[in-house]
Amino acid sequence: MNHELRDKEINILGVEINTLNKDQVVNKIDQFLLSQNKHYIVTPNPEFLMVAQKDQEFKNILNKADLAVPDGIGLLWASSLIRSKIKDLFFIDRFPGRRQRSTRIKVYLKSIFYGLMLILYPKYCQKVISERITGTDLIFDIAKLCEQKKCSIFLLGAKEGVAEVCALKLFKKYPNLKISGTYSGNPEQKYDKHIVDILNNTKTDVLLVAYGHPKQEKWISRNLSKLENIKVAIGVGGAFDFISGKVKRAPKIFKRLGLEWFYRVIRQPQRFNRILTATWQFSNEVIEYKLKETWKDADRNAN
Repeated sequence: MNHELRDKEINILGVEINTLNKDQVVNKIDQFLLSQNKHYIVTPNPEFLMVAQKDQEFKNILNKADLAVPDGIGLLWASSLIRSKIKDLFFIDRFPGRRQRSTRIKVYLKSIFYGLMLILYPKYCQKVISERITGTDLIFDIAKLCEQKKCSIFLLGAKEGVAEVCALKLFKKYPNLKISGTYSGNPEQKYDKHIVDILNNTKTDVLLVAYGHPKQEKWISRNLSKLENIKVAIGVGGAFDFISGKVKRAPKIFKRLGLEWFYRVIRQPQRFNRILTATWQFSNEVIEYKLKETWKDADRNAN
């Protein structure tokens, strides 16, 4: 990852997440387009981080990205908890010899507090990561930037026909945008050369890859160096589905309250296991992570 961004990151479960706001992210992408080097962007959410706990290759790819944009309300909660200070509380710390138990209670209380604040007053949880930046919203910002800079975009991935509809929606909003092509393709390695040849026959500056994680990130990692013209590649997950209208986005009230995940469970109950991973299991992992860091700090201070 670009070293100049090191002071604007937070480590969540071993993955470095940038804390830049959306304007800063778009400004960085603008700089990437002016550079002679190739760059790739990832959009981690709690599901990404849970997969990365078991997939070291994926974790390495995330940590080597030029930008890791926080796409998940859970990351705001996690960053707030991780950076919080665990203070002494008399009613908990009065019992000697129970340091670990009292610390666990305090961390759980903190986690509940930040969870409530995320719903009641979201800005309170934006002191570390300033905002959630969804892949869908970022695509519109990139399209606007590319229209201004006269750069071209290629849409790769999603089911047959979805990228084409997505391209039409983007073109309708940005009439002067250059869309160099669309292709559903296949993320399996045996199809890499064919897709790379297609892309190298276009004059594409920005590549949007919608294969879903971790396939899209691994595809970019394998192939970016072979792509002759592309300056920026980004994995966008299911964003083509949202932009094309194939999948309906959550109403604003759900997004404002941080309950977009709940809306998706209602609309797509088959996603229940994925949502469970991104909420309950992720929360438990972050709490345990915070506990270990807190105990380490206490031991250092004691010595």
